[in-house]
Amino acid sequence: MAIANARPNVDDLSFLVDEYQPTRLPVLGSQQVEFGTVGWLDLARDYLTPRVADRRDSLRGLRLAVDEVYPHAPPHLEFTDGVAAIHIVIDDGELTVGAGTLDEPDVRVSGNYDQVATLHTAVYEQMPDRRERLTRELTHLHGEAVKVVGTPPSDPALLAVLEGLHDHLARHTKFNPDLDHRIDNLGLTEHLARIEEDGYTVIEDAFSEAYADEIHEELMVHMEDDATRGVQKAAMLLQRGPIFEEMALHPYIFALHQKLLGPDMNLAHYIGSRKPVDADTHSMHNDPPHPAPGTEGACFDSTAIWAITDFGEDDGPTLVVPGTHKLNRKPDADAIERAVKVVMPRGSIAMWHGALWHGAAVRTSPEHRVAVHHTHVRGFGRTFDNYLHIDPAILDRNPPAIGTLCGLDDIFMKNTSSGPNFTGYLG
Repeated sequence: MAIANARPNVDDLSFLVDEYQPTRLPVLGSQQVEFGTVGWLDLARDYLTPRVADRRDSLRGLRLAVDEVYPHAPPHLEFTDGVAAIHIVIDDGELTVGAGTLDEPDVRVSGNYDQVATLHTAVYEQMPDRRERLTRELTHLHGEAVKVVGTPPSDPALLAVLEGLHDHLARHTKFNPDLDHRIDNLGLTEHLARIEEDGYTVIEDAFSEAYADEIHEELMVHMEDDATRGVQKAAMLLQRGPIFEEMALHPYIFALHQKLLGPDMNLAHYIGSRKPVDADTHSMHNDPPHPAPGTEGACFDSTAIWAITDFGEDDGPTLVVPGTHKLNRKPDADAIERAVKVVMPRGSIAMWHGALWHGAAVRTSPEHRVAVHHTHVRGFGRTFDNYLHIDPAILDRNPPAIGTLCGLDDIFMKNTSSGPNFTGYLG
């Protein structure tokens, strides 16, 4: 008698096709480094050495001396006086890469270690507008965060040697893992305290008017009608263009999400919305897996919402009941009567604990409320969006943090249908 549910032949893997294979990380965890460390210097040296050797004749008689100085580096790196300092010298065809400053550099770059991390980790290849945008946004957040003294090189031979160096290093550079230090360095300590106490916070002037215009324009290209709620939405934004990749790595929001959820958090849901007058809205709720019995105070997911347009009293803003994230239960029947409106001007970002009772008010003013929402979840949680098969080009043009958001750098350095990559795991 035949057995209806006989075991399949596990030796026959013909049923497995390429689409079952998650996208491979371009840079494994063992290859990622922190800025200014010995590993970072080794990467720079290994990249430049053959390029200098190949062009030694054209470099004769030329000299370039560059150093970079960044105070407030994380204590675990044990830099002298907490200052990360590196230098690169190309002199008559000879290369020197090392730690410390130079007496008379041709160019000196300086700034706060964590504040300038956005630039250290940004990949600019084939995206010249990214450099301009990120520099503008860094200036918006921190004023003159980066100071450059001296004249950058202009000789074609030197430029040929240096070409691609920044992007090569950026692809390997990870953010400061000391989250308490990073949050303090970025000026976010009070915002973290508000989330812990009230369940939410509002960061005003988190991005510029120009950035809001650019985001709005890009969002409108991808908007589709949501007939169930009378709004327009754009989903899976991480795969919709470079500007959305940059937003996902906003230094303030990324740091706060990591603090709440752990450094291995994943991007669960990433959408844009356009809400007209009288559109149906979310009722008061908290986000799954909240509530979770026996886990009072724990945060399993958190959300940030970008105000691409104003969130005024009549604009259909987010509703919250402060402090309810501590209750660890679903909203009471009168939650909406107790809710307060999260009013914030364009350019602000609100962020909340997933257990907080929240919803959205009905928009009564004309025009539309435009927003971007991204929710993050702990690394062991299930995401709404699936990024396991994300376009490899997106990983290649961003720092390792994008791979973390996609859930591609799990503890075994990516399990696949062919088995765990133990070699990558062991590093």
